[in-house]
Amino acid sequence: MSRSTLTGGRYIGGRYKTSNGVNDTWSVFDQKAQKLVEMGSRQAVGLNYRDAKELSDLLNTLEANRQAS
Repeated sequence: MSRSTLTGGRYIGGRYKTSNGVNDTWSVFDQKAQKLVEMGSRQAVGLNYRDAKELSDLLNTLEANRQAS
């Protein structure tokens, strides 16, 4: 777990983060599981920035709704 991500059981800025990879591609990282996000059997890697950001925002919204329930 990164040093500044967990506060009171919640992740600052969200559990899911975009991460810059090689060749200007992006991935989505799950800070709680400490691994790349998987959609089905595929990892969320090699994305353009917009797609990675949209996916991380969506997953963070779903996570926030789950915690609020």
